[in-house]
Amino acid sequence: MSETGAEFFRALVRNLSAVMDTAGAWIAEYVPESNSLRSRAAWLNGEFLEDYEQAVANTPCEAVLTERKLVLYPDRIVELFPKEVDLKVIGAVSYMGVPLFDLSGEIMGHLAVIDTKPMPHEPRLISLFEIFASRAAAECRRLKAEQKVRDHEEELSALLDSAMDAVVVLDADCVMQRVNPAAQKLFRCTSEDLLGEQLCDFLPPESAKRFESFLSELERQEEGNRHLWIPESFVIMRWDRSHVPVEATLSRFENRGRAFNTLILRNVDDRLAAEKRILSLTMW
Repeated sequence: MSETGAEFFRALVRNLSAVMDTAGAWIAEYVPESNSLRSRAAWLNGEFLEDYEQAVANTPCEAVLTERKLVLYPDRIVELFPKEVDLKVIGAVSYMGVPLFDLSGEIMGHLAVIDTKPMPHEPRLISLFEIFASRAAAECRRLKAEQKVRDHEEELSALLDSAMDAVVVLDADCVMQRVNPAAQKLFRCTSEDLLGEQLCDFLPPESAKRFESFLSELERQEEGNRHLWIPESFVIMRWDRSHVPVEATLSRFENRGRAFNTLILRNVDDRLAAEKRILSLTMW
């Protein structure tokens, strides 16, 4: 199966049901807050079930999740779980399920097959089922990791967007990789104007020379504690070529083996104007 995400799961349950010759198969995400299973894909009697969610209590899935292991009910499943109405509706006779774990050992999901005839405890079938479960768990882990990256990116974007100071992320060659709205305001241009550009193109010659010395000083600092303060005499050049004094902090971090620098800038003129305004108000 070359698919990923939703299409992968749909192909997986369809193929699993065919290989094991069962009436259905489903893969679900475990929702601990409600102790329920939310379907990623469910296949029953030759068609997909959409938006299927099931409470775990009093179902065959409960033992899978509480005992944290593969569980097989080979026959008479309706008698074992008389409160589970869905089993009666589909005429279920047998069931096999297994939990899907994330890398920390927490249950993130569940894979199961269900049939309208007995399901013998046959090692070959169990091995096939475990192969499918392994592949399903790997895809679930991949999606979970992707979601974690997206969540982190959203949190970072919200933090940067709300920051009053200008934030500029530079790669090792001092090319601007990320800027926040405050940086666009400070440089008087859009992010499209800044991204991919050299920071030194926005520095007067003297400031560019000083910035090189700041980078050298940062490099000499102890790894894991690389940051320094840049005094307010530092000057940057805006998009309209006007100059403005700033104070700044410069720090170093690594991501996926690549070095980056974060430059946080504060407009000194704005601060001085605010201080004068405060002083004038306190003199009444």
